[in-house]
Amino acid sequence: MTYLLHSVDPVVLRVMKIMHMNSSFEKLLKHIEVNTLWHCEGCRKLNPAHQFLQSPPHVFFADLTWSPGNVSEEDLSMTLSALSIEIDLGLIYGGIDVGNNHHLVSMVCFSERDYQCFAYDQELQKWVMHDAEFKVIGCWDDVTTLCITRSLRPVILFFED
Repeated sequence: MTYLLHSVDPVVLRVMKIMHMNSSFEKLLKHIEVNTLWHCEGCRKLNPAHQFLQSPPHVFFADLTWSPGNVSEEDLSMTLSALSIEIDLGLIYGGIDVGNNHHLVSMVCFSERDYQCFAYDQELQKWVMHDAEFKVIGCWDDVTTLCITRSLRPVILFFED
């Protein structure tokens, strides 16, 4: 099984969401990549990043690296609005075809006290939450509403093909 981890700064994600309000999550990630400059050790210049894959991964992880401290409800809401439950890796990475869709199957969130895990239950066709007990949450909008209500920051998103 192949996998790929993509780290994302939630502040940068929110800035891209403000600049490209109608863009999907994968297009926001592409905007971030295009606007990121990497220091070339050979020529000592800053160059744009271009990421290529030889083949699509089975699992794609998005890692949202939050700064320590409190997050406002507005920032959390904007970050959650940037996320999608489906992502086309062909729109982010070169080397693979557009239409290489992966679906969000789980999301781990952090609050000031603990971690919560949401998962999509194929049998129920609903999102569920695993904390002290198993709870049926409902649709994706119900998940994001709960995250805002409980100040749950998404930290790891698991997408499968």
